[in-house]
Amino acid sequence: MTDDFAATLTMARAAGPEALQTLAQVHLPLVRALARRIPGGDLEEKYQQGVIGLMKALHSFDVSRGTAFSTYAAPLILGEIRSLLRQQTVLHIPRTERELRRRIHSVE
Repeated sequence: MTDDFAATLTMARAAGPEALQTLAQVHLPLVRALARRIPGGDLEEKYQQGVIGLMKALHSFDVSRGTAFSTYAAPLILGEIRSLLRQQTVLHIPRTERELRRRIHSVE
């Protein structure tokens, strides 16, 4: 992680929401790439939910850990997108059955 990003994030947090929004715009390509990677659902809805995950990552990122921001943000963004897709399902299918179905289809 660069010290530049740590300083920029610290200043953006102190400056307020507009500064965080500007910082988030730099990482929007990451959100778009992750939204495209997950199948199903509308791309624009996945993108919007991913931006929520990005903002949560900006608020909770700890610069003292020494990791890259994208490494920290990607799982949060993916988690928000997957949460959206889970909420959109009409019928709950247990995880074990979904995994079994996936294995069956991969063999065919």
